[in-house]
Amino acid sequence: MHGYMVFVYGGLLGLVLVESWYRWISWQSRRFCVGRAELLTSSTYALVLGTRVRVGRSFNRYLLYRLQAALRLVQAGKAEKLILSGSHPAGLMDQPASMKAWCLENGIPADRILVDDRGSRTWQSLRHCREAGIRELIIVSQRFHNERAVFIARHMGMQVQALNAANGHGWVQYRLLCRERLARMRCLWDILFDRLQKI
Repeated sequence: MHGYMVFVYGGLLGLVLVESWYRWISWQSRRFCVGRAELLTSSTYALVLGTRVRVGRSFNRYLLYRLQAALRLVQAGKAEKLILSGSHPAGLMDQPASMKAWCLENGIPADRILVDDRGSRTWQSLRHCREAGIRELIIVSQRFHNERAVFIARHMGMQVQALNAANGHGWVQYRLLCRERLARMRCLWDILFDRLQKI
Protein backbone atom coordinates (compact mmCIF):
# COMPACT_ATOMS: atom_id res chain seq x y z
CA MET A 1 0.00 0.00 0.00
CA HIS A 2 2.84 2.36 0.86
CA GLY A 3 4.50 1.74 -2.50
CA TYR A 4 1.21 2.36 -4.28
CA MET A 5 0.73 5.72 -2.57
CA VAL A 6 4.29 6.76 -3.46
CA PHE A 7 3.51 5.89 -7.07
CA VAL A 8 0.26 7.89 -7.02
CA TYR A 9 1.79 10.94 -5.38
CA GLY A 10 4.81 10.75 -7.66
CA GLY A 11 2.53 10.64 -10.69
CA LEU A 12 0.53 13.61 -9.45
CA LEU A 13 3.72 15.57 -8.82
CA GLY A 14 4.89 14.76 -12.33
CA LEU A 15 1.63 16.01 -13.82
CA VAL A 16 1.87 19.23 -11.82
CA LEU A 17 5.42 19.80 -13.05
CA VAL A 18 4.45 19.14 -16.68
CA GLU A 19 1.48 21.52 -16.47
CA SER A 20 3.55 24.18 -14.67
CA TRP A 21 6.23 24.10 -17.38
CA TYR A 22 3.53 24.26 -20.07
CA ARG A 23 1.98 27.35 -18.50
CA TRP A 24 5.37 28.98 -17.87
CA ILE A 25 6.22 28.81 -21.58
CA SER A 26 2.80 30.23 -22.45
CA TRP A 27 3.21 33.08 -19.99
CA GLN A 28 6.70 33.93 -21.25
CA SER A 29 5.75 33.85 -24.95
CA ARG A 30 2.15 35.03 -25.16
CA ARG A 31 2.94 38.71 -25.58
CA PHE A 32 4.89 37.99 -28.77
CA CYS A 33 2.02 36.08 -30.41
CA VAL A 34 -0.80 37.93 -32.18
CA GLY A 35 -3.80 36.95 -34.25
CA ARG A 36 -3.69 39.72 -36.87
CA ALA A 37 -0.91 40.42 -39.37
CA GLU A 38 -1.48 44.18 -39.04
CA LEU A 39 -0.22 44.07 -35.44
CA LEU A 40 3.21 42.78 -36.44
CA THR A 41 6.35 44.74 -37.22
CA SER A 42 7.59 44.08 -40.75
CA SER A 43 10.37 41.54 -41.10
CA THR A 44 12.46 40.17 -43.94
CA TYR A 45 11.64 36.57 -43.10
CA ALA A 46 8.62 34.61 -41.92
CA LEU A 47 9.09 30.99 -40.86
CA VAL A 48 6.08 28.78 -41.64
CA LEU A 49 6.28 25.61 -39.58
CA GLY A 50 5.14 22.47 -41.35
CA THR A 51 3.08 19.53 -40.21
CA ARG A 52 1.49 16.47 -41.76
CA VAL A 53 0.09 17.35 -45.21
CA ARG A 54 -2.97 15.12 -45.28
CA VAL A 55 -5.33 13.67 -42.69
CA GLY A 56 -7.09 10.83 -44.43
CA ARG A 57 -7.93 12.10 -47.91
CA SER A 58 -8.20 15.74 -46.89
CA PHE A 59 -5.56 18.46 -46.79
CA ASN A 60 -4.60 18.96 -43.13
CA ARG A 61 -6.56 22.01 -42.00
CA TYR A 62 -3.87 22.94 -39.46
CA LEU A 63 -1.33 23.23 -42.26
CA LEU A 64 -3.88 25.00 -44.47
CA TYR A 65 -4.56 27.59 -41.76
CA ARG A 66 -0.80 28.21 -41.39
CA LEU A 67 -0.40 28.75 -45.13
CA GLN A 68 -3.40 31.07 -45.23
CA ALA A 69 -1.91 33.09 -42.35
CA ALA A 70 1.42 33.28 -44.21
CA LEU A 71 -0.40 34.52 -47.31
CA ARG A 72 -2.00 37.29 -45.24
CA LEU A 73 1.47 38.24 -44.00
CA VAL A 74 2.76 38.64 -47.53
CA GLN A 75 -0.34 40.51 -48.68
CA ALA A 76 -0.05 42.90 -45.71
CA GLY A 77 3.59 43.61 -46.58
CA LYS A 78 4.82 42.23 -43.27
CA ALA A 79 7.25 39.65 -44.67
CA GLU A 80 9.46 39.75 -47.75
CA LYS A 81 10.27 36.05 -47.85
CA LEU A 82 8.64 32.88 -46.53
CA ILE A 83 10.75 30.04 -45.15
CA LEU A 84 8.72 26.85 -45.52
CA SER A 85 10.14 24.39 -43.03
CA GLY A 86 9.20 20.74 -42.69
CA SER A 87 10.28 17.24 -43.52
CA HIS A 88 9.41 14.28 -45.74
CA PRO A 89 8.57 11.37 -43.41
CA ALA A 90 8.74 7.92 -44.95
CA GLY A 91 5.46 6.97 -46.56
CA LEU A 92 3.98 10.45 -46.21
CA MET A 93 3.81 13.52 -48.43
CA ASP A 94 6.70 15.96 -48.67
CA GLN A 95 5.73 18.84 -46.37
CA PRO A 96 7.88 21.68 -47.79
CA ALA A 97 7.13 20.71 -51.39
CA SER A 98 3.39 20.65 -50.70
CA MET A 99 3.60 23.97 -48.87
CA LYS A 100 5.51 25.54 -51.74
CA ALA A 101 3.01 24.25 -54.30
CA TRP A 102 0.15 25.80 -52.31
CA CYS A 103 1.95 29.14 -52.07
CA LEU A 104 2.66 29.23 -55.80
CA GLU A 105 -0.95 28.34 -56.60
CA ASN A 106 -2.09 31.21 -54.40
CA GLY A 107 0.02 33.88 -56.04
CA ILE A 108 3.17 34.05 -53.95
CA PRO A 109 6.16 34.49 -56.32
CA ALA A 110 8.78 31.75 -56.34
CA ASP A 111 11.57 34.24 -55.57
CA ARG A 112 9.89 35.02 -52.25
CA ILE A 113 9.86 31.38 -51.14
CA LEU A 114 12.70 29.55 -49.37
CA VAL A 115 12.51 25.86 -48.47
CA ASP A 116 13.98 24.08 -45.45
CA ASP A 117 13.42 20.36 -46.01
CA ARG A 118 15.27 19.30 -42.86
CA GLY A 119 12.87 20.81 -40.36
CA SER A 120 11.54 17.64 -38.77
CA ARG A 121 11.27 19.40 -35.40
CA THR A 122 10.59 22.99 -34.34
CA TRP A 123 14.01 23.14 -32.69
CA GLN A 124 15.71 22.15 -35.94
CA SER A 125 13.72 24.64 -38.03
CA LEU A 126 14.78 27.49 -35.76
CA ARG A 127 18.36 26.29 -35.50
CA HIS A 128 18.62 26.24 -39.30
CA CYS A 129 17.46 29.85 -39.37
CA ARG A 130 20.04 30.83 -36.78
CA GLU A 131 22.79 28.98 -38.64
CA ALA A 132 21.81 30.89 -41.80
CA GLY A 133 22.46 34.15 -39.96
CA ILE A 134 18.80 35.04 -39.46
CA ARG A 135 18.31 36.82 -36.15
CA GLU A 136 14.88 38.34 -36.64
CA LEU A 137 11.75 36.75 -38.07
CA ILE A 138 8.04 36.11 -37.78
CA ILE A 139 6.87 32.58 -36.90
CA VAL A 140 3.62 31.23 -38.32
CA SER A 141 1.72 28.36 -36.69
CA GLN A 142 -1.15 27.79 -34.27
CA ARG A 143 -0.96 29.65 -30.97
CA PHE A 144 -0.08 26.63 -28.83
CA HIS A 145 2.80 25.84 -31.19
CA ASN A 146 3.86 29.46 -31.60
CA GLU A 147 4.32 29.87 -27.85
CA ARG A 148 6.86 27.04 -27.77
CA ALA A 149 8.56 28.19 -30.97
CA VAL A 150 8.92 31.74 -29.63
CA PHE A 151 10.34 30.40 -26.36
CA ILE A 152 12.94 28.34 -28.23
CA ALA A 153 13.85 31.18 -30.57
CA ARG A 154 14.37 33.60 -27.71
CA HIS A 155 16.59 31.03 -25.99
CA MET A 156 18.62 30.97 -29.21
CA GLY A 157 19.02 34.75 -29.06
CA MET A 158 16.62 35.58 -31.87
CA GLN A 159 14.16 38.45 -32.01
CA VAL A 160 10.83 36.95 -32.98
CA GLN A 161 7.15 37.68 -33.33
CA ALA A 162 4.47 35.14 -34.16
CA LEU A 163 1.25 35.16 -36.14
CA ASN A 164 -1.34 32.75 -34.75
CA ALA A 165 -3.08 30.74 -37.44
CA ALA A 166 -6.63 29.54 -36.86
CA ASN A 167 -7.10 26.48 -34.65
CA GLY A 168 -9.09 23.35 -35.27
CA HIS A 169 -11.78 22.13 -32.91
CA GLY A 170 -12.98 18.98 -31.18
CA TRP A 171 -11.02 15.92 -30.22
CA VAL A 172 -8.16 16.67 -32.64
CA GLN A 173 -7.45 19.96 -30.87
CA TYR A 174 -7.62 18.21 -27.49
CA ARG A 175 -5.17 15.53 -28.67
CA LEU A 176 -2.76 18.16 -30.00
CA LEU A 177 -2.84 20.10 -26.73
CA CYS A 178 -2.00 16.89 -24.84
CA ARG A 179 0.87 16.19 -27.25
CA GLU A 180 2.05 19.80 -26.92
CA ARG A 181 2.65 19.22 -23.21
CA LEU A 182 5.03 16.40 -24.08
CA ALA A 183 6.68 18.53 -26.78
CA ARG A 184 7.34 21.27 -24.23
CA MET A 185 9.00 18.77 -21.92
CA ARG A 186 11.28 17.74 -24.77
CA CYS A 187 11.91 21.44 -25.35
CA LEU A 188 13.14 21.66 -21.74
CA TRP A 189 15.57 18.82 -22.40
CA ASP A 190 16.78 20.49 -25.62
CA ILE A 191 17.47 23.74 -23.75
CA LEU A 192 19.31 22.00 -20.91
CA PHE A 193 21.40 19.97 -23.36
CA ASP A 194 22.15 23.08 -25.41
CA ARG A 195 23.37 24.92 -22.32
CA LEU A 196 25.53 21.97 -21.22
CA GLN A 197 27.23 21.99 -24.62
CA LYS A 198 28.20 25.64 -24.10
CA ILE A 199 29.92 25.00 -20.75
